[in-house]
Amino acid sequence: MRNFLLCALFSLFCSALFAQRDSNYVTTASATENLLTELYNSRIGAALPINNGKLYLGYPPNIEGNAYFRYDVFQKGSLIYDGVLYENVMMNYDVVKDLLVIKTNENSGFSISLFSPRIKAFSFSGLEFIYLDRDSENNSIATGFYLLLEKGKVTALSKTTKIINEEIVGMTVKRTFEEKTGYYILKDNRYYSIYDKKDLLAALQKHSAEIKGLLKKRHLKFKTDPQTTIASAVNLYNEKEN
Repeated sequence: MRNFLLCALFSLFCSALFAQRDSNYVTTASATENLLTELYNSRIGAALPINNGKLYLGYPPNIEGNAYFRYDVFQKGSLIYDGVLYENVMMNYDVVKDLLVIKTNENSGFSISLFSPRIKAFSFSGLEFIYLDRDSENNSIATGFYLLLEKGKVTALSKTTKIINEEIVGMTVKRTFEEKTGYYILKDNRYYSIYDKKDLLAALQKHSAEIKGLLKKRHLKFKTDPQTTIASAVNLYNEKEN
């Protein structure tokens, strides 16, 4: 019965998706997604708390690039959802919508997006992400998922976002996923935005001389490799403070 329902839901999705022209994809996908979510939660997903999400349809295939963190593939990872640790979960991180997407099992053709505020943290491929709430943190940092670059007395984080850019090329519309990354340091319960080396040294002023020496020794430059530069600087700062 479960396999029959899955096949029926998949057929319904395919019929709705491919019957439409690309220009009204979003409207069709939204209506189909709502219907599938209702059916899924009522028949399949109610068994486990982690499976009570919204069915996820993804993006039209004609957009260049991908909407995810680095790669358009699901990987095994772990997450803390409603205070419960789940391991060996097939997941991917949609940075356009800032959503964690999971599969209910490895062989399932269905993906669901989880309610972000219920996720404390998740990790895959050696990367750890945490959820920060602007209101609860009482600061100016935007609500969402952040990649932990370094942890300690001082914490370094990054936030990757993507948008869909549209450009007229000849008689067609070219659509591309465009990415940007922001960097932050949490020190003494305050977040600092790091745009360049000057900001980095100012935030870590107490040990700025040692940090300059380290960056020079390792030939690290903020412009070419901001992530490694920030992580190395914060790691040294934390070592000095221990």
